[in-house]
Amino acid sequence: MATVCSGWLQKRGHLRKNWTARYFVLEVGPNGPELLYYKKQGETQAKGAIPLRNGTFKMGSPEPGSSAEANSPWLYFDVEASTKTNYPLRYENIMK
Repeated sequence: MATVCSGWLQKRGHLRKNWTARYFVLEVGPNGPELLYYKKQGETQAKGAIPLRNGTFKMGSPEPGSSAEANSPWLYFDVEASTKTNYPLRYENIMK
């Protein structure tokens, strides 16, 4: 597999709806692209993988009713994996 890019994002849990920082690595292999995520940078065992072949990305927004304001430093987006599982992610926009 070839690594395309990597960096820190926050992923919202499926059961517990809290945001947790994860180190993500975008890799392309024989089965197509996937996002691997780890608890810490440099770990060799991924905590999970998001298959991206035939998946979709869309800009997201804070949860309805949250106290997040329009000038929030967070950029939200959702990844719908090829397995039809939705992964809410966010990135802190330090350029804002």
